[in-house]
Amino acid sequence: MTRTDVKIVTCFLAAVISCSICFTGNLQAQNFDDSGKLDPFINLNEWIRQTQPEVFIPTTALPPLSQRPPGLAGLAISELIVTGLAVGETSKVALLRGTDNFTYMAREDAKLFDGYISQISRDEVVFVQERTDATGNTENSEIIKRLFTEED
Repeated sequence: MTRTDVKIVTCFLAAVISCSICFTGNLQAQNFDDSGKLDPFINLNEWIRQTQPEVFIPTTALPPLSQRPPGLAGLAISELIVTGLAVGETSKVALLRGTDNFTYMAREDAKLFDGYISQISRDEVVFVQERTDATGNTENSEIIKRLFTEED
């Protein structure tokens, strides 16, 4: 090695050492900021199931779809997922996907197998579930299902 090569290597090593000294003083644990976006590695189907509200499921099993009325009137609230909402000045429509893998368009007061749609807003649908207890009394409960958005 020539004297010039030794000087170049020495300067390079000095630069590397000085940079490493500067960086070791500034290293800190960093928190990840998702900026409201979803983790790309989570299972969305599982996430949707976890974010949907608890729904009363009767102790007696629901009859099979073939023994219920056709269409939306034959689907229970627990069998529906809100996939879209369209809210205008005069009309409100919810897109609901059922266990039969069909998507239905529904308006407020649409009849379901175990209740009806009470209200549709820009980000959620309010269902009223009607059930009869063992003594014959009718009980109503509100169930809110939200639309999946990027902010969730």
